[in-house]
Amino acid sequence: MDLNSLKLSDSTTIEILNPRTQVATGMTVTLRSSDSPEIQALLRANQNKRIQQAQVSGKLVMTAEQREEEGTALLVAAVVDWSGFDLDGKPLECTASNVRMILSDPAYAWIRRQVDAAFGDQTRFFE
Repeated sequence: MDLNSLKLSDSTTIEILNPRTQVATGMTVTLRSSDSPEIQALLRANQNKRIQQAQVSGKLVMTAEQREEEGTALLVAAVVDWSGFDLDGKPLECTASNVRMILSDPAYAWIRRQVDAAFGDQTRFFE
């Protein structure tokens, strides 16, 4: 197999499905690949922080809240753009703070699960 026949795409766009009906909602999210320089830099920064903590304390301590925050930060960094998101009847701009708000709110956990699943599915990022 020619390795050059598989091209890694920088991003992929997913449709957000209604959690009850599994019908497209009209909302889309564009995600960058976990192999992107931005995501790799964030992953390295997280690892370096844990290594430094372990060197200072002599042990690696990570709370569930810290792990959840790292996961949220990773997904926020992965979201390049979105469309079709409205809140209280008004369009919701794709900013880091809005992405964090939606992905952190338990009321929208169904969106986070879909974004997380797509981000973790590397087959979506190959052409």
